[in-house]
Amino acid sequence: MGTDSTGHELLARARNDHYVTRDVAAAWNLYEQALEAFDRDGDEAGAVAVLSGLAQLRTEQGWWTDAVALVHEARARAMRSQLEGLAIELDSITGEIALRSGDGAGAARIFARALAAAAGTRALGGVLMRSARTFQDDGDFDEAARRLERAGVEFERIGDPRRASLARTRLALIAIERGDPDAAIQTIEDARAGFDEQTDPLIVREAWLYSCAAHALAGRFSEAEAALAAARVMPEAWSSARHSRHYIGSFEALIIACRARTATPVDEAGLEHARNAIIAAETPGADGCSAVNCFYVLRACVRLIRRALPEHARPIGSTRVADDGTWFQLVDGRTVELAHRPVLARVLGELAAAAAAAPPRTATVTDLLQAGWSVDSAVGTSGELRVYTSILRLRKLGLRDAIVAVPGGYRLEAEVVVRSTS
Repeated sequence: MGTDSTGHELLARARNDHYVTRDVAAAWNLYEQALEAFDRDGDEAGAVAVLSGLAQLRTEQGWWTDAVALVHEARARAMRSQLEGLAIELDSITGEIALRSGDGAGAARIFARALAAAAGTRALGGVLMRSARTFQDDGDFDEAARRLERAGVEFERIGDPRRASLARTRLALIAIERGDPDAAIQTIEDARAGFDEQTDPLIVREAWLYSCAAHALAGRFSEAEAALAAARVMPEAWSSARHSRHYIGSFEALIIACRARTATPVDEAGLEHARNAIIAAETPGADGCSAVNCFYVLRACVRLIRRALPEHARPIGSTRVADDGTWFQLVDGRTVELAHRPVLARVLGELAAAAAAAPPRTATVTDLLQAGWSVDSAVGTSGELRVYTSILRLRKLGLRDAIVAVPGGYRLEAEVVVRSTS
């Protein structure tokens, strides 16, 4: 790389490595070089575009605290330079962070705002494609499909055939979740004409995984296994290597689940593999991030496995909360990550500490105020209001029945998980 490369040249190469070849390390390095070049030239619009790309990359990797910090820096610089048009992309990334961290309702609100602002702009297709996932996760497949179809049209309008193909390929997963595997196969075949199988591994690998799922649901197990084998040998195409290892195992589990559903002989070891694949994909790691949060494709795959094996899909059994409050997991497997929301994490961590004490104790308002804001009291009722607002937010995120108001404070009724530091 020549040192005389301009910020725009470096940014273009970073985006190619990020979105096309999926070389994460190279993309990160180029983004940083581009940021240095734009800062040196005083190009704030270019710098904000780089920060947006870095935030998206961190979001895809599951490093949401970093992503939020990058969005905040980008937004502050955009406001100082009156770059209002870039706010749409930043809102869209913020919505994706909310979606991936388990806050579906918050994501829907953010995407609605971004969608209104994006009307008539080049950003509309991207917002539509991202927001479609909130509806797919909620089971509103009609609206998810409408948004993906509109996204494809928008990408064609602005001359972006690659993302148009990606949007249309993802319609196959909607068809699969609707229970129409043959329509999914046709969708994949139609979309193949629009992408380069040699230079776009992301779309190709997704297409093979969708083919695997569609054939498995249709009972065509040889075809499903062949499609999974093709996906297995593709170059690494995911920007979150920490969790991409779950893809193959989860789709193997889906084939097993579909075999069992059709009364095809499956031994107990196979069923155990399917059960363990669900647990592995849903269980948060030491950082509070689970594979299903990082990848909507995995979320859909796990839903399909649970649907095919309702009697074998081992439930979590109870709400689980990390002892430091950085994540909690609901009985349906959904993990809500709070590391990027430090006040809520500290408040939940104090509730968890009180619940794990021997004997369990009540977390008082003073305890929670000290944990969340490092103060013992506040003027008037402001301290109580801070605590009440945080409890309300935690309940809205999914802990409605797990946080119980008791005389003197609050009690957490959940399994407290000691977070591994390894």
